[in-house]
Amino acid sequence: MVNEVEWPSGKTAVAHEQPLDPGTLLYRVLDGSSGRSVTDFNPGLGAPTRFAFFTAKDGSKVPVLYAALTAEAALAESILRYVPVEGGELLRRDYEPMILGGLRPLRSLRLASFKGLGLRALGTDQSDVSETGPDRYEETVLWAQAAHLAGFEGVAWMSHRCNSDIAVMLFGDRVQKGDLQADSGVARIFRRPIDREWLTDLCVGMHITVRW
Repeated sequence: MVNEVEWPSGKTAVAHEQPLDPGTLLYRVLDGSSGRSVTDFNPGLGAPTRFAFFTAKDGSKVPVLYAALTAEAALAESILRYVPVEGGELLRRDYEPMILGGLRPLRSLRLASFKGLGLRALGTDQSDVSETGPDRYEETVLWAQAAHLAGFEGVAWMSHRCNSDIAVMLFGDRVQKGDLQADSGVARIFRRPIDREWLTDLCVGMHITVRW
């Protein structure tokens, strides 16, 4: 059950729900040297991000898992994130440790919608939630915290860098590793030449040079 809560905009409302159906293929980019698998949640390691990290009502840090509904959005939200929109270079150190994997939820998940009319219902728009820079992450993380307080299992938004596609973040105290299944059909390991070539071909159309 999801509840009415006060959102960072000051508006009290029940958020629109973005359902994530069982079997939906999600793409995730993660550091292959981290020791985490594609279905493992980040327990709170690393620098702040748009929606992490935050604490639950009991004071515990909420583990998170970022993913997207397309490979392009997953890459745009991760290793391509800081390449200028007009084009540039992707250095070997920035992509070589990374892997692109796939996973599927085994049950329906309830995500708070931070997109479209879902944002309007919360008294805000994308300029204050999904299109901000790192200098405002202390503000945007409060939206995820409010969604957690409302009883959602994660959040969904339109990727800022790939704004035709949906990105998601799942809450690791509401979604368990056993609720997710790795998809072995999605496996890009960018230290392998064949997958480096795939990444290079993808980046050509975005005027990004992948340095080998």
